[in-house]
Amino acid sequence: MGRRSPKAHRRGGWRIYTGSVRSARAATNRYTPIALSLPISPQPTSPELPSAGGNPLSADHLNALANARLRSKKVRRAAGVATVGGWTMGVFAAATLIGGLLGDWVALALGIGLGVVAYNELRGAAKLRRFEVAGTRLLGWNQIGLGAMLVVYAAWSLWSALSHPMLEQVGATGDADMDAMIGRISTMASWGMYGGVAVVGVIGPGLTAWYYFSRAKVVRKMVEETPAWVIEAMRATN
Repeated sequence: MGRRSPKAHRRGGWRIYTGSVRSARAATNRYTPIALSLPISPQPTSPELPSAGGNPLSADHLNALANARLRSKKVRRAAGVATVGGWTMGVFAAATLIGGLLGDWVALALGIGLGVVAYNELRGAAKLRRFEVAGTRLLGWNQIGLGAMLVVYAAWSLWSALSHPMLEQVGATGDADMDAMIGRISTMASWGMYGGVAVVGVIGPGLTAWYYFSRAKVVRKMVEETPAWVIEAMRATN
């Protein structure tokens, strides 16, 4: 008796072939079934793509982005203020360092301090653009540090000017009344100039620090009222 033709059956992801062969050692005419299994590769599927000219964002998504941009207006304005302040401070730091390189160690120290302030100002601006509350604290304390540095510089310069009057540097004129008048004018000029620097160092950075610290609640409210995916999208575009 000849071999039977194998039959194919599909079971799951496999094609099953069944048939029979004559057993050489069998005492009877029984057939031994065998099974051959061949894997069937799944057909590749292509992802669905938006149609040409289609917008993957719905109207709700676009509205959420627009509303978040409006809510972040104050935060972005604060970041812009910090950016302008950082670059302006960097220019002053470079100009002051030039005097320090000529041998004035006070100008050198002040230039380095202004450079640190400029760097922190730009760092804080970058944090605000990512809607991080830590950026408001960095900017606020940075302004307090700037104010303290200006006050210390003004106090040192005033002490130096009063300890070494101008007449000691240029010499007396020989007229006692004239020397006394020059001395008074020099003292008044020193108090006016360095006292003004101290006042500006207290008022200017103090108000700016208050402004930055007050932005913290604005950033928190903006983040709380905005979906997380919108925040991430705005961070990526910023």
